Amino acid sequence: IMSNTFPKGSEWRRWDLHVHTPKSIVQNFGGDTQEAWDSFVQKIASLPPEIKVIGITDYLFCDGYEHLLTRRDEIPNIELIIPNIEFRLSTFSGTANNIRRHNFHILFDPSVSVDDIREQLLGSLSNGYKIQDGAEWQQTPTQRSLEELGRQIKAAAPEDNSVQNKTDLAVGFDNITYKREGIEKQLRKNCFKGKFITAIGYSEWDQSRW
Repeated sequence: IMSNTFPKGSEWRRWDLHVHTPKSIVQNFGGDTQEAWDSFVQKIASLPPEIKVIGITDYLFCDGYEHLLTRRDEIPNIELIIPNIEFRLSTFSGTANNIRRHNFHILFDPSVSVDDIREQLLGSLSNGYKIQDGAEWQQTPTQRSLEELGRQIKAAAPEDNSVQNKTDLAVGFDNITYKREGIEKQLRKNCFKGKFITAIGYSEWDQSRW
């Protein structure tokens, strides 16, 4: 239906809601460096014109989203940037020979502040992990706390274990998971009401047995 308000009728736009950044724990940009960020921003600015919305994704953090906002003027081609926080859950899908841990995404309305995401969601999540040597770790997710977890796991592992070749942060992240129910409990807070949607990663969803 044509109208004076919409003389062209419907317009289809492409959205990519799963875009990691150089600040993501798992990423292939070469690290959190000025050079990596310059290249990342240039690529976003060069996206095809039909792509108007992106979701900036970080595991457990929103640092990449926050940093990209400081360079917002360099990507005028993108009309909307959405924060997407990704968690690895304690549940699995797939087959006996191809098990996948569920990746749980929370996409927030950009009106939700970074401070609220950090303080009212991430800062409220506490999880425990029992180290092989019997020690216990229980903290909220921060880069420093995950590095501490990684150090403890590596200290308890044999010298020839593959974890010794990874950074403390990577090892800590690889081993921390969350229960979906605990995350959803935090999302009931007033600052998030009606301002988020959740999703499971496609590859895990595709392999789920209902």
